Amino acid sequence: MHMTACHNIIVILGPRLSLRQRVKALLGLVLALAMVLPAYGQTPEGDAVVSAYQTLVGPGQTLADRTAAARVLLLTGSKDAEQALNSALASGQDANAWRAVLLAVASGVSDPPEEVALPVLSLMMRIDADLVPEWADAMGRFSASDKWRRELDRIAADTTKGELERVRAIAALGRFREKVVAERLIALTDVGQAAAVQQAAFESLATLTGIEAFTSDRNMWNQWYAQSRRLSDARWHRHLVENFTRRAAAGNTKRQELEDRLLESQRALYRTTSPDDRSAVLAYMLADPLIPIRLLGMDLVQQRLVGGEAFDEPLRKALRARLEDESPVIRQRAALRLRDLGDTAAADLIATRLADGSEQVAAVLRADLLMMTAVPRAVAADAALAL
Repeated sequence: MHMTACHNIIVILGPRLSLRQRVKALLGLVLALAMVLPAYGQTPEGDAVVSAYQTLVGPGQTLADRTAAARVLLLTGSKDAEQALNSALASGQDANAWRAVLLAVASGVSDPPEEVALPVLSLMMRIDADLVPEWADAMGRFSASDKWRRELDRIAADTTKGELERVRAIAALGRFREKVVAERLIALTDVGQAAAVQQAAFESLATLTGIEAFTSDRNMWNQWYAQSRRLSDARWHRHLVENFTRRAAAGNTKRQELEDRLLESQRALYRTTSPDDRSAVLAYMLADPLIPIRLLGMDLVQQRLVGGEAFDEPLRKALRARLEDESPVIRQRAALRLRDLGDTAAADLIATRLADGSEQVAAVLRADLLMMTAVPRAVAADAALAL
């Protein structure tokens, strides 16, 4: 232990000290410990990072546990957590750790930290073929800036690169839902390209657009792009959303994959919509018939709260409607977010729900009670006390 801390312990225990002297020594001990403990990494966040990293790269862990640990590191967002993720992606690590990080990055609600993008990109030629889909999905999440899309585009178009490297870059490009990517992929279907490059471009176009019917029909893809290139950015993303919605409704066997692509398209639509119109897009998401889209809407509501953005009445109304959602998770989140907003109209609805006993799910009831602590209503007092 630090010598100052030891000295102050001795002083505090000394038998001949006045109360004032003991208090002064105690304060000195607290300050000394505050200096010593961080140096040893003994902080809750530091412990969480170490524990998550050990689970992520340690032997004998399940993929589910590794992925959960990677998500903890992503959510922590500290420099130590980012370094832990980068270390897990380094050469020599277990491929299961790579897969877990890729799955966590690909499935996260928030954009992953930019610092993780280069280590993910560097996996491109180190992974086996079976890991390419997860790697491509993860790369597609780094779409907040054009940097990584441009780098993949450069590799895909470079005829001096190896064919396998180009094919993998093309696979990742399909996860970036932008017109400029579609233009590049259309160009890569040209008969002058290597056959493997052409086929990869066709498959990536299907991934990007949700259109499977065109398969490797170059003429159909060219006709589609000639029409679609004129769309505004917002209309382009709405077009993609409609494509994936139709495919999801058709009961395709790859429902989870389609659902993920639909969510990505919805995120892109929200991100590219002008700030003035985002409330309307978010209200539409909250009323979507698909539960994953409504959950995404709830996550975007949380982002708006954290960012201090305004909530107009139509958006508040859409959020209040989720208090009656079929999903208890959405009902709970709606109550919590409306509590954060201090929404008095929602407080009235929740008070009525508590009074008539219509809600039976414990997690939702706890969220309702939290609303009542923030915006009390007399009508719910007896019911709240009885819980």
